Amino acid sequence: MDKRYIPPKWKTLLALFLAFMALKFNWFFIWGVFCWFWGWENLRSKEAFFVERVELSKNPILFTVIIMSWFLMGALYFYMDHSIYNFFYSL
Repeated sequence: MDKRYIPPKWKTLLALFLAFMALKFNWFFIWGVFCWFWGWENLRSKEAFFVERVELSKNPILFTVIIMSWFLMGALYFYMDHSIYNFFYSL
């Protein structure tokens, strides 16, 4: 059986590659995807890490503000990316 080698942290390596590509080509939508991913993961784990760890059970208001900030920043990055705007405008 032919087994392919899959690096143990392939998602992290892919995210680093995408971050470098986003910096090189000025792709804001990649940062938007990252922000939405962080917001979703924080919701799933009920724990956010912004400057320090914030748990939903101990600081619900601050946790909610952080989550809303991730999603709003993600939306802002999507809005700022002209290639996304041009793609949808051309449809």
